[in-house]
Amino acid sequence: MYLETVRHPLNVFNRWIGGWPGSAFPSMYFFLLPLLATLPHGSTLYSDRKTGYSSLVVLRGLSSKRFYAAKYIATFLSGAVIAIVPLLLDFYLTSLVFPQAMPEPSSGMYPIFAYSMWSDIFFSSPYLYVAMYLAVDFVAAGVIACIPFMFSHLLSNRALVTCSGFFLCSIAAYLFGSSDTAYLSPIDFMRPDQPF
Repeated sequence: MYLETVRHPLNVFNRWIGGWPGSAFPSMYFFLLPLLATLPHGSTLYSDRKTGYSSLVVLRGLSSKRFYAAKYIATFLSGAVIAIVPLLLDFYLTSLVFPQAMPEPSSGMYPIFAYSMWSDIFFSSPYLYVAMYLAVDFVAAGVIACIPFMFSHLLSNRALVTCSGFFLCSIAAYLFGSSDTAYLSPIDFMRPDQPF
């Protein structure tokens, strides 16, 4: 008996860095993402406190509440943009090379399964799924970028302050590395291919 198999082509949704589970590139990118998010502004509050700039700004008439709010917003946005721009660029460039076919659940070529978060959205409207996951990554990277604020009061080493978000995410990835609790790790949670 002859059974005809339908071949589903590779497309943008299983070959961009957010949907390519069999490659090392997404693992490396999302592992280093907390470090990339904290590099631009992670240690600015530490530097401002160490040099006395923050107290000088407060003396000149700006309230400390507004100063810290502006620092937090700038750090949040810089970390979020650092995380999202490479993902958007990769999705755009991948969509120039690969076709944009609708994902077929029965093909088995996609990392999203029936039990995955937002799986019904992925198979019915994959662009909405990508946009929603980019929004999750935007918020998560912004929050991770602000972690050094907490440690700028506790630590006296600028490098440790800057890398504190990366260290916390790495510790969480180690602690929650089992398959039952992997969704609690920020490194795994931010991956659109949902490896957990």
